[in-house]
Amino acid sequence: MSKKVLTILAVSGLLGAGVIGATSASAHFGKMNATSSSLVSHKQADKDKHNGSKTTTTSAKSNATKKAHSKTDATPKNASETKVASSSVKAAQPATTQTQTQTDATTPSTNKVTSFDQLTQNQQLAMLADSCFAYKPTGTQFNVYMPTADQFVIYDIGEGVGGWPDHAVRFTNNHNGTYTIAGAESSGSSNSQMTSQNSYWKTIQNVSESSMVARFNQMDSSTRNMLENAFNIQATDFPYLPIQQNAIPNTNESGSQNEVSTSNFDRLPQNEKYVLMAKVGLGVANARSSYDVYAPSRDQVIIYDKGEGAGGWAMHSIRVTDNHDGTVTINRPVSDTAQATSQMYKGNSYWGQAVTATKAELLQAGDMLGQQDVNAVANVMVTIPGDFSYLPITQNTMPK
Repeated sequence: MSKKVLTILAVSGLLGAGVIGATSASAHFGKMNATSSSLVSHKQADKDKHNGSKTTTTSAKSNATKKAHSKTDATPKNASETKVASSSVKAAQPATTQTQTQTDATTPSTNKVTSFDQLTQNQQLAMLADSCFAYKPTGTQFNVYMPTADQFVIYDIGEGVGGWPDHAVRFTNNHNGTYTIAGAESSGSSNSQMTSQNSYWKTIQNVSESSMVARFNQMDSSTRNMLENAFNIQATDFPYLPIQQNAIPNTNESGSQNEVSTSNFDRLPQNEKYVLMAKVGLGVANARSSYDVYAPSRDQVIIYDKGEGAGGWAMHSIRVTDNHDGTVTINRPVSDTAQATSQMYKGNSYWGQAVTATKAELLQAGDMLGQQDVNAVANVMVTIPGDFSYLPITQNTMPK
């Protein structure tokens, strides 16, 4: 990545993911062999460390014993000297015990995982995410879309550069000790042009459970814990590209279907439209939260989930533009200079990372929610005619 750009998206999915792009996916798997050799090196280092500690213990114990014997063998001149000699022998004992305790502390743990099935679901997701992203997938958040247990998408919502195609990976459980990894492929010329109508999942390679178990045993606990707590699991399909779509849809048939979907979407009450936009753009639409919709113009609105506190405004706001061609463009706040979302404000941020969603996809998101939930969320949508105070709706470039 040539620049640090923070993607802001609400946390709602299942399995975290990383950078697998349509044109550069194969470049993201170079660290697999390095991980294997690193594991061997760590095991040899631990073995040498253990042998060294054992030798030190034996030497320390021998020296302490010799010292004790030399003091005992000396013939005392009187009872006082006999008492001192006896005391010296007793003093030699704790030294040996302390050395043994230190040796035990340096002995590596033998409590290793031997099977992928021994891991919890979040641990399995952590190792799957770790296996497919070229960058270290820590300090981020993942949505896991899992309509079925055998096939699911991990979407890294904490990384902004490149849009969803570069941060979404589909996994298929082959039930033979391997998972198949697939990335988004498209006939579109850029990520911003990729939609469910011109894209599909293309197989990249397999990853074995044994290699992930080895990596799990080698990974430091702090990194592992960070990954395990980064997943938000949803029992829904991936909103940008159906999980089972392995080929580009027939465009002749989809044309009339899109026209019908567009017409159906446009007939929805305004707040219901916002609910579906929030579901697709933010990944979640929750009736227990509250939403402000800033609508200074008819064709462009900002939806802000102000009921979610973690991450601040930048993690929970999107801009939606109606393109009047059956699609909407969804933008998220990004920054070229801020190192964290807490550092983002309108002086260093802009609306970037555009993705396009069809109105048919918005309707599908509504079907997943169900009409009852759609109505409930619509009731907590409040429309505000003014501009968004955190980031002007027309700010498309980094402020100078």
